[in-house]
Amino acid sequence: MGQLPDLSISTQMADLDYTPWPGYGGSIWEEVRFYNNQYNYLVFSAVDRSGPVDANGDIIIQERGGVIVFQGDTSLAVLNRDADSLDFPWTDALSQGKATAGLHWNMHAGRWQPNQ
Repeated sequence: MGQLPDLSISTQMADLDYTPWPGYGGSIWEEVRFYNNQYNYLVFSAVDRSGPVDANGDIIIQERGGVIVFQGDTSLAVLNRDADSLDFPWTDALSQGKATAGLHWNMHAGRWQPNQ
């Protein structure tokens, strides 16, 4: 059997604190925040599309991601993943889940709102 995680947090899709990639810029990124009593955990991942180029002129994709642990608004720890251990196959699955829950992302307000 595999080892159990130290902490497991779940939430309903409608309540998920998820910030989607806005669709522009040099990086594709997204963030999800989970809450557990006075602590919250910001899970982030990104792919930098404007990095250096290789000998063929192709962009060298640089991935980054990790977790920032907060107590309230105070950052307690930043846990960055080793770039070689990351795999960020970006999809719109979380946005689709929010849409299925009856919400849409208001980019100007920076929040999920009920469909009208």
